[in-house]
Amino acid sequence: MSTLSPPKDPAGIPTAQERAAEGGEPALLSAPSRLRWAGLALSLSLTGLVWLLKLEADPHADALEESGPAPSDEPAELENPDPSTLAPARRGYPRWATGLLLMLGLAGVATLHQRQLSRHPWGSRLAEPIPPSVHTLSGALQQNYEQKKAQLRQAFEAGQIPTGEGPRGILEHEVQPGETLWHLTQMYQLDAAAITVSNGIQASTPLRPGQKLLIPSQPGLIYSVKPGDTLEDIANRYRVPQQRIIEATPLDRPEYLRIGQRLLIPGDVGELIRRENEMLARREAEERRRQEEEAQEQARLQAEQQRQAQQMQQERQALLAGGSLVHTVGAGDTIERIAARYGVTQRSIIQANHLRNPHWLRIGQRLTIPAPGTQPAPPAPGRRARSQSQARPAPAAPPPALPPARSSGFIWPVAGQITSGFGYRRGRFHAGVDIPGPVGSPIVAVQEGEVIFAGNAGDGYGNRVDIRHPNGIVTRYAHGHRIYVSKGQYVQQGQVIMSRGNTGRSTGPHLHFEVRPGGGAPVDPRPYLP
Repeated sequence: MSTLSPPKDPAGIPTAQERAAEGGEPALLSAPSRLRWAGLALSLSLTGLVWLLKLEADPHADALEESGPAPSDEPAELENPDPSTLAPARRGYPRWATGLLLMLGLAGVATLHQRQLSRHPWGSRLAEPIPPSVHTLSGALQQNYEQKKAQLRQAFEAGQIPTGEGPRGILEHEVQPGETLWHLTQMYQLDAAAITVSNGIQASTPLRPGQKLLIPSQPGLIYSVKPGDTLEDIANRYRVPQQRIIEATPLDRPEYLRIGQRLLIPGDVGELIRRENEMLARREAEERRRQEEEAQEQARLQAEQQRQAQQMQQERQALLAGGSLVHTVGAGDTIERIAARYGVTQRSIIQANHLRNPHWLRIGQRLTIPAPGTQPAPPAPGRRARSQSQARPAPAAPPPALPPARSSGFIWPVAGQITSGFGYRRGRFHAGVDIPGPVGSPIVAVQEGEVIFAGNAGDGYGNRVDIRHPNGIVTRYAHGHRIYVSKGQYVQQGQVIMSRGNTGRSTGPHLHFEVRPGGGAPVDPRPYLP
């Protein structure tokens, strides 16, 4: 019958308790026992050493010699030997026996030491090796992982752990007595241009003690954000990726920049300055070209206005000379445009031609244009159809010359100053003038007339009102906040039609005001305002 024994150690080495149980010995030796075993091992070692020394001193003692008579076959003269010539009888051991004794002594000492170590209460733990495993180190590192991570983060934030990196962003240096620009370049390992350009000083500018200077933490220059700047524009100006600027400054929210905020533009200072100068030169050239284009467009518009004025003057003179003339309706003609072209009222054209619906004209229709200042006689009852010779009014005395635009009778639509004029602006044509003001401030009609549009057409003007005046001029009021009139309504001069606002493509609350003679192309409104 067999019994189950407890499992062995994973390494195959019996534990100290098992060795104690198998040997029947106590787990721990007393002090006398330890001394006894040590003496035994030492004595064995010394015995082997003594015999080895003895053999070295007497090399002839290799065999066992016994005292007594010599064999009978020896010569007779040896039977009575001389005692002075004979060596005493001795017993010797071979060398291999002595070496064996010495090794046994050393083995005894080692065995004694091992038994003492294994029978100690903590000896088994020291003697039993840990089985090799790839998870030993990983498991030790994973213990209290979160606590170790928190401690490491705190030490890093406190600056107790060196990162190998210097300070980031923009530094502020207070000039000490005796410091010069050269000292700062040596202290921060920067080019002198990086410090002078970033602070707007010259290389020859003396530094005052206590003066605060901005120092880039790496080669580059410091840029101060200006109105209208975006990170994309700044990156394009210096041809530096946006991400490098974000990392060098550093920026937490790069989509929001404040006016006056300082950014660090990394790179070679000389190259950055060259790129900035090239950008400024291109912008100056574009500005000069834009001004030239605006001047050419303004000259073209003025020439067109003069041509139209001369044409209208000739037509009016011909009208006055003949008392009336005939106009053939063409594409795009309206009663308003025809009246404005000849300088007469719409009512006079309507009465002279007995128009039932003046807003419905046919292409090719012939209209009689009465002379300015004349009133056509009403038609006799039952005789609505007359020849042109019978309906022609008597010629009147010629009126004075066409008054200048400032005598148009307009008033200012709002109170304020013009901040953006008529013509090209930043490469785009501006068809009117802008007059800024608070939201909700009133906008009035510059002259009496009929509202032909009131609403938001989705064309960038926002809320707007268009009014056609008796002289055929159409005025436009745009970017309003609230509209107080409706289409088809007839308004008086000075009547509030809308409030100033910021609707449509607008950069701030203002009124955009346009003047369109005959409802056509816009012209500069300033000559029409008092």
